Amino acid sequence: MKSKIILCFAVATINFMTACSKNDEIAKEDEIVSADFNYSAVDEIQINDKIILENHSENATDFFWFFGDSTTSYEKNPIHIYSQAGTYKITLVAQNEVFADLNGDSKLTFDDINKNADTISKTITIKKRFLTKLDLSLSAIGYDGVTGSSNYKLDIDQDGMNDLVINLSTHYSSYTGGESFINMNTENGFEINYSIYNFTSWQWNPQTDTVYIPNKVLLPVVFNPGDEIQVNGDFTNQTVMVRSYEYSGGWDYGRYGTINYGIPENKIFYFALRKIDGNGTKLGWVKVRVVSSSKMALISCGYAEDTDKLTVDK
Repeated sequence: MKSKIILCFAVATINFMTACSKNDEIAKEDEIVSADFNYSAVDEIQINDKIILENHSENATDFFWFFGDSTTSYEKNPIHIYSQAGTYKITLVAQNEVFADLNGDSKLTFDDINKNADTISKTITIKKRFLTKLDLSLSAIGYDGVTGSSNYKLDIDQDGMNDLVINLSTHYSSYTGGESFINMNTENGFEINYSIYNFTSWQWNPQTDTVYIPNKVLLPVVFNPGDEIQVNGDFTNQTVMVRSYEYSGGWDYGRYGTINYGIPENKIFYFALRKIDGNGTKLGWVKVRVVSSSKMALISCGYAEDTDKLTVDK
């Protein structure tokens, strides 16, 4: 009888311990750490862009980020900026215990991560981008019977070859009138994003009276800060007119027959450039201010390589 009681007690004890063990396993499964993250969803990430890392880990209280450029972070949702182009591996370690310097080297590494942790890695590609401050004032001042002109050549991608030629010219005559204009031409395989401007000019003929002549010129597409330049836009290597001012008649008789078109004066604007060759695609922009029909200020320019879109003024 006594032996039966002891046997029953032993069986009950085993069942109880088994039940406790199963409950512990269930509890641990509920607390399993799962690491996961995404980063700000943009198609092209470039140098100095702010990358927002969104942490979607579960059952974790502590986080350790490796950005692949020798920098780390303990923040849950860090913001990171890469200063060099290239492909990097971002690694997130998530756990529910505090990290400690387990190997005593005064540095937190993978060796310091406890067993109750999970790790996930994703790659990110950073594109090249370059920005050049210009702060140049261009002008062409002409006077009666004399033409004033000025040419400026700009190396957009800093490869030692001219990519853009800006021409400013004025010619005034007290008898026949005159004109002033700013136009641009591309070189070295670059093209300008353009739109077509249609207008009508007239000429006076004593025999046939007034003759109206249809004309068209190419104007640069105007961009604003934050706009995206698309590689598949309308680009040309032909002359593009920024601004033109023409008049007929002399100063002695008053000006008439004025034709004035192009970018308004004192307006800051950006125009886009593109180059496609065997080395890939380059997109660029130039920031300018039109002071008058014969004066323009170059403020800055920028470009990016191996990209099909570029955000202006970044």
